Amino acid sequence: MRTTPGRHTLVSPLDVRAARDAQSVTAALHELVVRQAVPHLSTAELDAMREANDRFARALRAHDVPAAIAADDAFHGVAVTAAANTAARTVLEQFTPVLRRVERLRFSSLSGRASVAQHARIVERCAAGDAEGAAAATRENWQTLVPLLDRLHDESTAGHEDAPGTP
Repeated sequence: MRTTPGRHTLVSPLDVRAARDAQSVTAALHELVVRQAVPHLSTAELDAMREANDRFARALRAHDVPAAIAADDAFHGVAVTAAANTAARTVLEQFTPVLRRVERLRFSSLSGRASVAQHARIVERCAAGDAEGAAAATRENWQTLVPLLDRLHDESTAGHEDAPGTP
């Protein structure tokens, strides 16, 4: 976003390539941290995940996208904290902001509501001590951004196929 005080604010176009790259890295790291976290998750941490998912569901029903993003961050943050993998945390802090606009689009649509059930599956697998199942459910959850990224890519390239100098 670029702002000129007293004049205008321009929203920068989404860099779909950067968002795709961030999505693949973020998805892989969340899968990793869940796998690492499962053996260490306490009852209180599992309850915190459930509570965050409840807040997430309420925010989606209320069409409160900022609250949904905050609850989603809290949900996934439990595993990140429990895994205690500082390298993963550092990389996630770097790349998660790149996905914010895509998450805003997802959580403002009905398709975003599928994440509530996906989060519940993640918690269920974590509570059962199934690290691989929780990791697979986490991967599935983060993969839901891919169709939206594909659509955004298609929209950004529409009409550019025949432009001079376009590969």
